[in-house]
Amino acid sequence: CALPIYDHSENATSSCRPWSVEDYQRRLSTFKVWLWFGKPLWASPCQCARHGYICSGVDEIQCSTCKQSMRATTAITSRDDCKEEFYESLKSLHLAYCPWKENVCSRDVMLPDITNPAALLEKHRDRMASLQHLPSLPTIDKSCIADLGSVRNIIPITDDRSSSAFLLALFNWSVCPRSLKESNDGYVLECRQCQRRVGSWNLASKPFHPLAEHRNYCLWVNQQPIDCDDASATTSPPSTSLQLSSRAAPWEHLASALSTQGSAGNTSSFALKDADLVSVVRKWLP
Repeated sequence: CALPIYDHSENATSSCRPWSVEDYQRRLSTFKVWLWFGKPLWASPCQCARHGYICSGVDEIQCSTCKQSMRATTAITSRDDCKEEFYESLKSLHLAYCPWKENVCSRDVMLPDITNPAALLEKHRDRMASLQHLPSLPTIDKSCIADLGSVRNIIPITDDRSSSAFLLALFNWSVCPRSLKESNDGYVLECRQCQRRVGSWNLASKPFHPLAEHRNYCLWVNQQPIDCDDASATTSPPSTSLQLSSRAAPWEHLASALSTQGSAGNTSSFALKDADLVSVVRKWLP
């Protein structure tokens, strides 16, 4: 069964709409592992896509609008002294008339709205709903939930299936809708933040690690710095009950929202009973 892919046609990627989350994700989806491999976080697909680039070949990026391209081999991007030069190239490579020369996707396009707990909770419920409709869910790797008993004390869920759905949704995993339509023998889990997809046919033989399976640049679990020329990078979200910093990863803000929901007396079956889910889950991170 083939994994579903986005439309990479010229019409889908050529527009300059730095405010469009959909366009940003389409560009991001062109960065396949076998094409853009072994790059540091400062040269991640996220950084390239936010400046209007798609991956057009092995170690090669191309502006989706003016079609200017450059190569960035692993030998070059592995040198820290090339960081500033690479950042500058992302802007200067565009032709003079290219709208991307003076535009860049903001932090709000790259990340979910962490200042809106209600929206985070709603999307978490949507992901859980999509997962609970599946005939089976992957077994969660015990190396990331070694203390499952303590987790269950915090999350009032009574069965392993619900626990799996909750943890998968917490770490931004959902079901790729197209996989359900196009496949009769399985489904695909996806993280829309890093475009990572895992077919169910690969989950039967080994447990699933909801953190380790993300791309190393995934902003959901490992938020990387936004480069300094972006004014939105200095904007701090409102304080939460856990006093999270503006650099906290989105899953931490979701966990905080779930904690607040639980402490407010919400009787939802997905509410938390304690405010220290973040400290419990943080120890699972690599």
